[in-house]
Amino acid sequence: MGAVPIYPRQIKQERMVMDKNSNLIAIIIAGVIAIIPGSIALINDFREDKYNRHEQMIASYQGQIKSAEERGAKNIADSKRKEYEQYEEGWRAGQTIEKESIQLVYLYPEGVPEQQKKKFSDALTAIEDSPVATSTLNSSLGAAYYGVGDYENALGTLTVGLLDDPDDTDAKLLKAATLVSIAATSPKVEITGAPPEPGITLEITGALPEPSISAIELITEANELIIFDNTELSKPQTYFIDKIKTDIDKLELKINE
Repeated sequence: MGAVPIYPRQIKQERMVMDKNSNLIAIIIAGVIAIIPGSIALINDFREDKYNRHEQMIASYQGQIKSAEERGAKNIADSKRKEYEQYEEGWRAGQTIEKESIQLVYLYPEGVPEQQKKKFSDALTAIEDSPVATSTLNSSLGAAYYGVGDYENALGTLTVGLLDDPDDTDAKLLKAATLVSIAATSPKVEITGAPPEPGITLEITGALPEPSISAIELITEANELIIFDNTELSKPQTYFIDKIKTDIDKLELKINE
């Protein structure tokens, strides 16, 4: 079979297609290059704003202390100095939790080491005793509370975080894990007597250490939180979801026994 002839017109059309595709690729690349600096700038602005607020708080405390000392108001100066020290301790604790808590909870899905629990617990105490703002730390704080087994505060913190940012993947995963942990430790009310009949009130006896019927609702919400259709997840997040699903399966088997 002879070679297929290629005509000048065909060559011209193919070149036009190649040029068009090259232009499209160039536009996409240019767009990406334009977006990346903007994203980096936003991140840098956020970090700069956070540290600026910190510096402003330091200046405010120092100004109040100096003013009180100049007026001879020793009690006020001492009070402001103590508040300033608590603020600084809380701020440093917040930085520690922000950097470490989520990462370590993902790294140790079956429970963070005792040494790290102590570190989280001390940091959480410092934050709770401090006037430092924590609105930007919701996911990290939730992870720390979850890591030390304080599921009530973990749930509250993560719920608030998801109200502020409903698309926060870490907050969703941590809240799901928290719900499963609460379900696994909630008491069950045993109902004794004959099978239910109309007009018959059954006697309710004490709590047992199995999950209550409300655990089903907690599990249902947890399952809804770990559905990610179009979200790209990191490996640690994926492994953590697997852990949550395994815990849910075990809990459902226990409930259905």
